[in-house]
Amino acid sequence: MARLKGYAAKFCLLLASCCVALLLLEGGVRVFFPYARDHVLPGRLFDIDDYLGWKLKAEKQVIHRSRYFNVVYATNSLGFRDKLRHRSKNKEIYRVLLYGDSQVFGWGVPEDRRFSNLLEAHMPSLELWNLAIPAYGLDQQILSYEREGASLNADEVIFFVSEETLRRTHRDYMDGRYKPMFVKSQHGLLQVAPPKQVVTPRLLYEVLSPLYLPHFVNRRLKMLHALVEGGSNKRGPEADRDTITSSARTGNFEEEILNIARDIAVKRKHKIRVLAELPYAMRKVLQEFCSRKGIGFLAIDFDNVSGSLVLGRDDHHWNLQAHQLVAEQMLSQVDWNIPRGRAGKYLLRHRFGFDPNVHPEPVL
Repeated sequence: MARLKGYAAKFCLLLASCCVALLLLEGGVRVFFPYARDHVLPGRLFDIDDYLGWKLKAEKQVIHRSRYFNVVYATNSLGFRDKLRHRSKNKEIYRVLLYGDSQVFGWGVPEDRRFSNLLEAHMPSLELWNLAIPAYGLDQQILSYEREGASLNADEVIFFVSEETLRRTHRDYMDGRYKPMFVKSQHGLLQVAPPKQVVTPRLLYEVLSPLYLPHFVNRRLKMLHALVEGGSNKRGPEADRDTITSSARTGNFEEEILNIARDIAVKRKHKIRVLAELPYAMRKVLQEFCSRKGIGFLAIDFDNVSGSLVLGRDDHHWNLQAHQLVAEQMLSQVDWNIPRGRAGKYLLRHRFGFDPNVHPEPVL
């Protein structure tokens, strides 16, 4: 019995020593590497979801600080970074549901400077609901629309397609969180494999997400892996993205996923479009597919744009100028037959009424 007590005391001492060491390391990272969390959202902003993998917490407000920006993220009662919304609407309103990842969400950009807000301000009769969730793949966008879209009284739905949103459709684990994905059944049909949620990831996320040390270690490991593989990891945004591989393409698998979205939209009598930021060759393939399937296509083309369109060297999310350009390019392609107010015409004439090179004052 005395020996057992001795072992227990030694174990407790070892555990206490480890905790103290980890606390010291956490403090050291915060002091010497204050930007270790630049590429992750503020802690505890997500809820782990059994169907979608994760979603934003409703009615939550946090400040996201990085070396490039200080921005407030505030979610509404529906759990999206958007203004207060009501499910009911009158006949004069044209409602569009916009799904996407951190680019559409407006990572590092004030809410009213996102392209969705600029377009809505330009068209008084337009409601452009921004339902984007950081790190979502195209599959999660479609599953989110399938679960919630029917109750939102929409007229149209738009899905954001990029190399990243396509790449994520081939993974069931992202940034320490499980996600759903479409897989082929033995009969060759697409079906949803739900996320492998267990209690542990929920607890780990709640405990570890506010810390700096895990993100610092994870980033260094990925940088080491990139060096070993002979590549580089400069895409930074929401999870230190892996190098784009051949799995990120517009092929049969992705087209089958979009067919599912199209079938849902047709059943609900919603117009459907994709908003694509892709290399030219991939963009043409997707555009031809959409044309055959009766899916609207909006292209984002930054190929001939001068100047930086990202937040910084280590953060490749769209900056204010990029969001402005997306809004302008969408306006030049979209066929929304919606009255534009006098204020909207003024905003368009003056490039939406602000200088994209002047950043807002930091949030204190």
